[in-house]
Amino acid sequence: MASILADILEDPHMELRQRRSIRRPRPGERLMPDVLQRIAQRGLSAREAVRTGALVELPTAMPDRDTRENSVIVAFMDLLWWRVDRSLKRARAERDMRLARKRSFGLDDAALARFIQLREEPKIARLREIIDAGEGIVTEIRRAMRSFAVPVTRMSRQDFLGSFNSPYFRSHRHYARAARLMHAFLDTTAVVVEQGDAEGAKSIETIFEQWVFFQISAACQAVGLSCISHNSIFEPIARDRFSVDLDRNAAIDFAATDGRIVRLRYEPTILRLQAAQGIDSIYQEQSSSAWTPDIVVEVLVPGHDPRDYRLTYAAVIDAKYTTAGNVWDRLEKIEKYREIRSIDTGNQIARQVWVAASIDASLQPRDKAVAWSSGGEVSADPGDVILGVVGADPADPDRTGPTLRAFVLGILNHAEAYALSNRSTAAQRA
Repeated sequence: MASILADILEDPHMELRQRRSIRRPRPGERLMPDVLQRIAQRGLSAREAVRTGALVELPTAMPDRDTRENSVIVAFMDLLWWRVDRSLKRARAERDMRLARKRSFGLDDAALARFIQLREEPKIARLREIIDAGEGIVTEIRRAMRSFAVPVTRMSRQDFLGSFNSPYFRSHRHYARAARLMHAFLDTTAVVVEQGDAEGAKSIETIFEQWVFFQISAACQAVGLSCISHNSIFEPIARDRFSVDLDRNAAIDFAATDGRIVRLRYEPTILRLQAAQGIDSIYQEQSSSAWTPDIVVEVLVPGHDPRDYRLTYAAVIDAKYTTAGNVWDRLEKIEKYREIRSIDTGNQIARQVWVAASIDASLQPRDKAVAWSSGGEVSADPGDVILGVVGADPADPDRTGPTLRAFVLGILNHAEAYALSNRSTAAQRA
């Protein structure tokens, strides 16, 4: 695109537009009545004004770069600038967050030091490269926009596509190449958000993971929970418009009518106790490497202070875009998540572990003695750890929606029974 812009700027499209300027009238020039009147007011005739070279304010046709085609190119560069600048801000924030988290960890734990060296430091280095490249791109885009000397206007995707049909965009070699590149960019984006901004295509596995996350979020609202926080997920980009950016450790909080909070977490980084203290509610001691399950549902209850909530229950869901024949093998591989513990009590807090698979909508606990009704009633002892498979079929929303609503209700019901059982046990010991 840079070479095309350089070719265009050597001979930019211009149109003659009439402007008023102070100059001498030319011999044979046709003068408008208001000009003749002003000349007469100075005691001259038109012929005398031409002969003496008198300066008069006259309309003049002058070449102007502010054409539709140039405006489209500048608007497109502004769209690119906006997108790169937004990504640059996010990269800086991500870099700063990772650096702060790295400082907060400390490096007394050798396993944690290896984790940071192998996983965090390459990401921080890559973010720095992205920031340097982004800053260079932003500078170049702004320089090119100034070179056109055309006011910036905002255009929608449809405005761009309609403008590419102009005769000049179709006929002029350099402008036609620019139009083809802009058109290709707008056509290859997967999801158009504000002014043509878009998110690139993701792998089908990642799409399914994030789809499951949002489907469970929708199920939480369907069962009567109220969304009270959506940190790190919905970013405002204009009035009534938001971009969706589901990064690791993102979370949505829901409030239940009984005072509990349900926190839906996406790919949380679960560290060992020493590293997790002070920065998380859960930890694991089974592996020197951090665990990153796809989704963790946490149930929190208020403590003595209404603003102080305590984690009492968790469910882990790993989303797998796979077939029905593979789901039970996948469940065995994630059974380790039962070992996730609470920072507050040190007890195992993950009371459910599920594989969410792209199969027929269904709830299938591995223990056949556990029944799970469509209304969310769970026939399991409060102390049981439940493992199973959730069928969530993107092609069958009519069955998947009710299935996930029953799933969420079952988590809430079993969490309540578990909390009551613990309180009863504690009272008996007292």
